[in-house]
Amino acid sequence: MTDPDVRTYRAATIHEALRLLESDLGRDAVILHTRQIETRGWLPWTRVREEVEITAGLGWTVAPAMAATTSPGPPAVVFQESFHSSPRDTPTAASLSTVPPAGPAESFTRMPQELTTGMTDRL
Repeated sequence: MTDPDVRTYRAATIHEALRLLESDLGRDAVILHTRQIETRGWLPWTRVREEVEITAGLGWTVAPAMAATTSPGPPAVVFQESFHSSPRDTPTAASLSTVPPAGPAESFTRMPQELTTGMTDRL
């Protein structure tokens, strides 16, 4: 086996980098790594440019994706439910809970009385 030829390409967009890669290595190239990097000019106040870097190579063998093998397993169990339930099966409200629903908290019932007594005294 020959040594793989690995090269790195930088461009402003991924499309430009792929175009450079294809023109240089051809369609048989294998992309090994991609990343987005920030580059700055010589002067610190220049704006930051974002570039894409692609590392690709020739001479790499890529294994084909393995097909999923289906092994015979137990048959699937199919549940059949009736859409009509008998009245015996549906729970009643009395059987669900015997606790009465909670009322408002005491602080909420006391608050309007405190607010209205202060307002009526001023009139």
